[in-house]
Amino acid sequence: MLQQPQLTEAWSQRELEHACAWLCSRLSYGVLPADSVIWAEELAGEFIIILEGIVALHKTRPGDLHSSFSRWLRPHLLVAKNALWSGEPRALFPDGYLEAITSSRYALLNTADIEAAIDQVPVLREILCGLMANAAQFSIHDLSFRQRSQPARMARLLLDLWDSSRGHCLPYSHRKLAPLMDTQRETVTVTLHVLRDAGAISLQRRRIEIVDLDKLHQLAEEA
Repeated sequence: MLQQPQLTEAWSQRELEHACAWLCSRLSYGVLPADSVIWAEELAGEFIIILEGIVALHKTRPGDLHSSFSRWLRPHLLVAKNALWSGEPRALFPDGYLEAITSSRYALLNTADIEAAIDQVPVLREILCGLMANAAQFSIHDLSFRQRSQPARMARLLLDLWDSSRGHCLPYSHRKLAPLMDTQRETVTVTLHVLRDAGAISLQRRRIEIVDLDKLHQLAEEA
């Protein structure tokens, strides 16, 4: 958990609360319907905060041979293209796009507003840098996820989708799951059969039913 830095004479708790309240007043909100996308260039110079839902980060454009995918769970903070931080550009998806896997809510905050608030209350930079550190930690977790076996990765993905929808019947075809696993549809089919044979799921046409949630959790923890 991010610890608030000690207050100094340069700014007070009241000033910090006022700056945070002002930033909150500058937020704009929106909803991404399932399967909709936001392109990186649409978010130039803005932070996007995923409030609820599951959103996939596609780091390259559709059709690229080696597209890279990351999964971002609620809540999470992303930095859009050309966002400035300590005078340095940071872009987590410079040429890619976000795709809503489930219906998702988000908030946007312009980096110019952030810098204006930091000018008044410098400690905000430390606080927001802490949020960025949390984002980096998530990326490390995602790398660890990718090193697991295909059945473990698939089990974890299905649990994430279940957690978002709270429904045991997930409306996902093998083709739709393939990019989320960064693999081919044929591999998804083989992997789902492993989970089915283990008694964790049943397979229907264009949907997956979770029949044993505990078993699915167990499979997700296997190396």
